[in-house]
Amino acid sequence: MIFRRFLFAFALAFLPFAAFSSEASAQSAIPAGVHQLLAHMSKAWADRNLDDVMRDFHPDFKSIGRDRAAQRKFYEEQLFPYIKQWDMSLGSFRQEGNIAHVMLNIRTEKGNIPFPTQLILDKGRWYFYGNRE
Repeated sequence: MIFRRFLFAFALAFLPFAAFSSEASAQSAIPAGVHQLLAHMSKAWADRNLDDVMRDFHPDFKSIGRDRAAQRKFYEEQLFPYIKQWDMSLGSFRQEGNIAHVMLNIRTEKGNIPFPTQLILDKGRWYFYGNRE
């Protein structure tokens, strides 16, 4: 039961990633900046560098009621202590203007989680934008 609660909380959080591969070839062409964002996030998470992880979050990030500061606190208290490794793949990618709607497939040592979220292109750079709820 505790494990299921953890996975649910993990799924609700917007996660950074330790590895990235694209499975979205049939969807919109994926900009190079998106691959760069995910690669940077992967390295920051693998290095366990929370400051670097948070650099990839837009200042207006919002996900399930968490702003950027609350998301950082969630990672620091709830994820970094328990999740050491995960692999992420892009299940779908659809861009509308400067917003991309993505489905992330996250595989951790604790289980697999599909996670829909958004990215934003701002001043020539892609950022994690959250699910906007």
